[in-house]
Amino acid sequence: MLKAGIIGLGHGSRVLIDAFILNNIEVYGIASKNYSNAKKISKEKGISKTYRSWKELVSDIKIDIVAIAVPPHFQIEILKECLNKNKSVFCDETPKFIINRLQRFVDAVKIEIAAQRHLAGAVLGDDVGELHA
Repeated sequence: MLKAGIIGLGHGSRVLIDAFILNNIEVYGIASKNYSNAKKISKEKGISKTYRSWKELVSDIKIDIVAIAVPPHFQIEILKECLNKNKSVFCDETPKFIINRLQRFVDAVKIEIAAQRHLAGAVLGDDVGELHA
């Protein structure tokens, strides 16, 4: 049986816990900024583990799926960490919002790479961009 971890308990406790259970996915753990509330919900819902931080939940090798149910400005960092840990992710924010944020990140990286190539070309006297094209 797949095991899910839920980060955030607003939407997470109202909808996601029951949705996972209805789909035969064990809610193995939850994490929230309010640890005592998370502990209470864990006990009420029969959830095995309560984490003190989202990073602890994402790092747990027993978690297969991570549901991210936190405000949008926190989601990108959590999403990146989940992907680095090879977790499947359910994110309650719209994909368009996430794609737009990730695109801005990619654009910034491209600008930085271009600047580094330009600097290297100026120092070496070569068109470094052509070497890497």
